[in-house]
Amino acid sequence: HCYQAGTVNLFSTSDWNEYAALVAKGYCRDFKVYLQKDLDFKRGSISPIGIASSSFCGVFDGNGYSVKGHV
Repeated sequence: HCYQAGTVNLFSTSDWNEYAALVAKGYCRDFKVYLQKDLDFKRGSISPIGIASSSFCGVFDGNGYSVKGHV
């Protein structure tokens, strides 16, 4: 899967939203997150990674890729 010992590799919009849900619940907040391909949310909704009560405090590396199709 995309989670390994403090690192998250995001390969899809589903991976993104799944990780965002974990962070919102207080899990995996300090992980290193790496995009592994361009993500386009034009056909789905994007969830924020972190919320006011459970903020993301890790490192996000776009790894040369981009996130598009979000508002």
